[in-house]
Amino acid sequence: GIKAIAGYMGLVFFPLKLYMERSIPTVCSIFEMQVLVSLALIIILASFAVRSFRANKIVTFSIIWFFVNLLPVSGVFPLKANMSEHWMYVALMGFLIFLAAYIVKLWDSAGKGRPLISVIFIIAISLLIGRTLTRNSDWSEKTKFYENTLRFSPNSVKVLNNLANLLMDKEDYGAARRMYRKAILIQPKDYRSYLNMGACYMRIKEYDKALVDLKKSIELSPDFSKGHYNLGMLYEKKGDSDSAIKEYKAALENNPFYIEAYNNLGNIYFDRGEYFLAEKCFLKVIESDPSVAGAYNNLGN
Repeated sequence: GIKAIAGYMGLVFFPLKLYMERSIPTVCSIFEMQVLVSLALIIILASFAVRSFRANKIVTFSIIWFFVNLLPVSGVFPLKANMSEHWMYVALMGFLIFLAAYIVKLWDSAGKGRPLISVIFIIAISLLIGRTLTRNSDWSEKTKFYENTLRFSPNSVKVLNNLANLLMDKEDYGAARRMYRKAILIQPKDYRSYLNMGACYMRIKEYDKALVDLKKSIELSPDFSKGHYNLGMLYEKKGDSDSAIKEYKAALENNPFYIEAYNNLGNIYFDRGEYFLAEKCFLKVIESDPSVAGAYNNLGN
């Protein structure tokens, strides 16, 4: 919302705490400090743009560019987040044009003050280069990136799940489960956290615990194809092919192009000697994605 304007301007001048998954509390009163600061900035820059129109159209253009490109991500339209650093990249071009115009004007009128301006400029550029290198280091490794993000946004369910998924890939299942559990405590109705927890228990073959979490995921989101698919795989591992078929069919009802579900369903029918049904499933895989070589092999069998 409007509170984001002050946040974005703060990042422009002081890009110190950079991280994904920012969250701004909902506006409860127009008299909140961040709302008042944002309104003041909008009024000041708008009046500046009007006053500069005749004398320096570049300044007016840069201010309009900044606000026009920031408007769609300032709460006017429903978005998954209310503030995100990368949303200001295009708008930032307007600020840079504004800054360049005034640096040129300042330089032309500086006279003997030019050496001082040069020193200030070099210091500013050096600081920004250093900040860029530091931020690049944050992005150099996925686990490091998410751990750094959690320092600033410890209650981000999305980041907790992403980090837990990386830990699971590294076979650090205990740490992964702790992350999923924290995500569930923060947002008990997040069906993806239960799905991921169930997948983690499947990896370590604790199938009964996996069953509880996967069923909870589907309970929270009955149309979630991935949940039905994972539950189908779990039933296969437990030797319950009837329940697996039911879950794969449920996954396909919500996503008719779920080729993995068709493939697994075909394999079950093949193992049960129901070759006509197996053939239909493998043909569906090929129809959806002709590049899946395994489907041709299954069909040949």
